[in-house]
Amino acid sequence: MAAQYAPPPLDPTWTPIPAGEYEMGTRKSEFCRRETVGVSTKVIDAFEIQTYEVTQGQFEAVMGYNPSFASSCDHCPVDSVSWHEAAAYANALAAAEGTTACYDCSGSHEAVACTPLPADTCDGPRLPTEAQWEYAARAGTLLATYAGRITSCMSRDEVADQIAWYKANSRGQPREAGKKKPNPWGLHDVLGNVAEWTEAIDAGGFGVLRGGSWYHNAERARAAGRLRTPADRHLSYAGIRLVRPARAGGA
Repeated sequence: MAAQYAPPPLDPTWTPIPAGEYEMGTRKSEFCRRETVGVSTKVIDAFEIQTYEVTQGQFEAVMGYNPSFASSCDHCPVDSVSWHEAAAYANALAAAEGTTACYDCSGSHEAVACTPLPADTCDGPRLPTEAQWEYAARAGTLLATYAGRITSCMSRDEVADQIAWYKANSRGQPREAGKKKPNPWGLHDVLGNVAEWTEAIDAGGFGVLRGGSWYHNAERARAAGRLRTPADRHLSYAGIRLVRPARAGGA
């Protein structure tokens, strides 16, 4: 008998990620790759990451509004958030838990504008670096996804179906968080459902989304998959998963 579905709780849950080393990037042999081929060794300190993508219910409870185009689903990941709204949400969580905000923000709702503060000046939640995000998504695995290789790049894929909501199976919208097979470290929807903003913004105002989404083909639902896009865009496939420093005793 299949386990009964348990939706994410209203209060965010955090998963501890151990320190380690891994090869970040795309190998020449990786099928469906779109990125520039190349890998580099990354050494990662321990941190914590949200177990689920931030849901609409979680976002609205903290921010007082729901920007999502699929806005009648409390347990679906919040979507249509800009990078700046994601940063403002991180600051709101920092205030709620009594930690130091990692962004300088002005304005509110969809018109908010944020800039990152130096990482060594804050201990609150923030967006993951790309290296942190990919390390957590891979969870010690080496293939394109933690369930194996993607082979049907533009259509229905057997491996992607196990772990991700993507174009061929999503029915044109985000789906309830936590219904697909989690990765070995217990992270749900780290590939597919909504793409997740990462920390950096370049000089041109572009940020990077990782993990693919309900809108994209299976080829995007790979650990190395990335999409560079303007940070102020409110995309119906863009969402949030935050990190924070490792807590003593996992508190």
